[in-house]
Amino acid sequence: MAILLAAVGALSACGGYGSTNPTSPTSSASPTTPTSAAGSTGPTSSTGAPPGAGVTVDELRAGTEWQGTFSITLEVWDYCASPEGSLELSHAETYTRTESFSFATAGPLEDEDGLQETNPFYLSAGTQPNDPGTVQLTIFSAGLLAVEGSNQQPFLHQYWELRYTGGRINGELVDDARPFGFDNNRFYDASPNTPCQPELGMLPTLYPMQEGATMLADIGEREMTMVVEGRSHDDARRFRIEASATRS
Repeated sequence: MAILLAAVGALSACGGYGSTNPTSPTSSASPTTPTSAAGSTGPTSSTGAPPGAGVTVDELRAGTEWQGTFSITLEVWDYCASPEGSLELSHAETYTRTESFSFATAGPLEDEDGLQETNPFYLSAGTQPNDPGTVQLTIFSAGLLAVEGSNQQPFLHQYWELRYTGGRINGELVDDARPFGFDNNRFYDASPNTPCQPELGMLPTLYPMQEGATMLADIGEREMTMVVEGRSHDDARRFRIEASATRS
């Protein structure tokens, strides 16, 4: 399971996929707010298999891989239009990927001291690292983290709390690990090189997800769908990710 192993291995001294900058993604910007507001309290529906028709926990723990597509709807918030200097909605954007989205599961992650994540299985999702032109979405339920320059063995850190019932995953990002520099649940978006002056150029920018982000996924025998909603850690982006994939 190369995708899964790449995801786990990335959580090392370098802190994940942030060591490279992807090219600025092509976007279709809209001045209107998305009909399903990004950053709401959580996804309320998914289009996959109904509860009761999903893959068993044992199958997910044994290992599964899925390939498909995802779209991300972003509300961009900044200080540019506010005379009071407060965050205000600037515009909305939608990126659509037609390849490279991967979803994988395995048994709960465990470190060498025997500490194991409390989720029913390990989950990773997103794009392959260094895939040119991607939005660089990464989602991990847990990671094995190591401090650069330390002889300490990699230690377990759990990002998400996941519940799985009848083919449905309900999850919440409960610990983003940002104070330690291992905030590996994240995505890239283009931001102005000079604040409030996008006409002077845009740069790809890393946006870690803020604690409180939610996940809803329906896992069928052959098809799966996933919705993830939340905010970036700096509140500058509010996002809604919708993905669908087929089992490999």
